[in-house]
Order: sequence, then structure tokens, then C-alpha cells
Amino acid sequence: MSTLSFQNTPIKVVLIDDHFLIHESVAHQLANQPDIVLAAAGTAGEEIEPLIQQHSPQIVLLDIGIPPKVGVSIRQAGRYPVLPAILRLRQDYPQTQFVILSADMDASLVSGALEVGARGYLLKDDELSIHLPEALRAVQRGALYFSGDVAQLLTSQPRVKRDPARELTDRQVEVLCAIVANTNLSYAEHAQRMGISEDTFRNHIRAIFEKLDASNLTSAILRAIQQGAIPLSLLGVKAPQER
Repeated sequence: MSTLSFQNTPIKVVLIDDHFLIHESVAHQLANQPDIVLAAAGTAGEEIEPLIQQHSPQIVLLDIGIPPKVGVSIRQAGRYPVLPAILRLRQDYPQTQFVILSADMDASLVSGALEVGARGYLLKDDELSIHLPEALRAVQRGALYFSGDVAQLLTSQPRVKRDPARELTDRQVEVLCAIVANTNLSYAEHAQRMGISEDTFRNHIRAIFEKLDASNLTSAILRAIQQGAIPLSLLGVKAPQER
């Protein structure tokens, strides 16, 4: 008997992708997961909000290159028209998280997806079916999740030489890592777990913003990832021997 403990209700997922093979692959993979259910699937951006309203999913698995409407090509709509929609949908449906599916791996594209509120970025490659359930569970717990190559790409970006006085302290790195590991918690909850006051936690956040020249938490996390301050293991990346 499995020792894995499931939540009372399964993670409800909606898939939006215009590729039939992806629909088949995701449906097949999730059919064997007792704690995850594929509630519905669509093929165009216009279906995202109605399916969210109908099924109230915890996670939307979304092709970043999805056409905005049935019968409209990406060439007609422009590249990645879904990104601005995610920002609005996250505001209107705060209990629904978005995980990006993509065949493209570009640091600016990944950053753009995270900045509008996506919690994960998965490549449509041979490892998608292997890591998909794990990714969905991590995002449901409040963590960020990247395909291994995506995380490696972010951390391999050229780094700007910084004044040592502006480097993050160990405590500031600990604060950022705590947030990345569980983005669902409030600052007060994080502070309680770390045994410090909420004011002290917020002071650390302000110092992090200043040192990283960041105007918001997402920007700070991205810059810390790019500097290698956040361990790849927190981003869902497995060690080579575990892949």
C-alpha cells in the first residue's frame, strides 16, 4: 500500500492547448494519478475563462502559444497573446494557478510568464510526462516549478558584477527561499515559521528589493535565481542522477 498521503479532494486541472497529442499525453498521464483529475480541456484562449468558471480548477495548464480564438492563427494574433490574459485572470480568479506549457525556451519569455503570475514553466519535451504530476503537486503546495533546462537557462544568464556590499546575506537568501518554496503563505506566516516578527520579515524583503534593484517580489525572485542564490532544487529541478 502506498504511503503517499493525498488531500481530501484531488487537484483539479484544466488543460488549454491546441495540439491533440498534448491532450492525449496529459490525459493519459493524469488518468493514473489518484490525487489529480483533468476536469476539462480546451483548444483556444477564449475557452480559458468559461472553463475556469465552470470547473473552478486549482491549476490551469496553459500552452503559451495558444491562439486567442478558435480559427485564429498565432500569426494573425501576434506571439504569446495569452500572457496579458494571465495577469487579469490571476486577479479575477486568485485561487487558480497557471502553469505554462511551451516548446520555446527563452529567458525573457520565462521571466514574462512569471511576472504575469504563472507558477511554473514546463517544456513540451520527452520529460514532460515524467515530471507533470510532480510539477502540479508542487504548484498546488505553493512552490514554483520549472523544467530542468528552463531553470538551468535562468541561472546561466550573464551575471552583472555586483558590489559585495550589495550581495544578499544568508538570512535574506533564507527569506527568499522560504517564499519560493511556499508562495501560498502570507508574510506573517513565513515570519512565524522563521521565528521572527512580521516587521523583521518585511524589513528583509525591503533590503532584498534594494540590493537586487527590484520593484516587486517576482522581479526579486527572478534576479536571485539568475544570480544562483536560490537552489535549483527549490525550482523542481532534479540532480542529474535523479532524472
